[in-house]
Amino acid sequence: MGQSQRSFLAKFKDEFCSRVSSDVTWSGGQVSKNTASLRPNPALRRGGQVRHGEAFELGDLRCDYAGHTVIVEYDSGSVSVPNLLKYWLYVRGDLKKKPTLPIVLCHFSNWGSYGSYRDLWQWTLERIKEDPLIESEFMARQFDHGQGDAIGDALKWIVSSAGDMLRAHG
Repeated sequence: MGQSQRSFLAKFKDEFCSRVSSDVTWSGGQVSKNTASLRPNPALRRGGQVRHGEAFELGDLRCDYAGHTVIVEYDSGSVSVPNLLKYWLYVRGDLKKKPTLPIVLCHFSNWGSYGSYRDLWQWTLERIKEDPLIESEFMARQFDHGQGDAIGDALKWIVSSAGDMLRAHG
């Protein structure tokens, strides 16, 4: 079984700072700066009541690095496809908030869980990449937090992905 979310995210930050860059500011969680929403549909709410402040969290952890926003999503069990779908809306500009930098998303889950969910996640990622309405560059990858050095693998991928994006626009 994987680590708790809090300890995993703390370890991710520590390793990012020691292996990649300590010159970043971290944020995340359900704070207004880190959330965005669609226009609510009262017909889809019990009693038609829309809760004030209801929104999607845009990352359990995030920082800006090398001209990119690095976002970490952590699911203790199986991968949550809605944790990818919300970024499709985000990079399309369909939420009330839009990205200001290209997005590099690391999505950690327990690969001892349903593989079909990870297959669905990957299929969804491919559809996002094909969407002609995307307004912001978007790269994403899944990592198994319960096996090997998932954080180290993610850090190598982040550095490589940021470099690839920078070279593509250089």
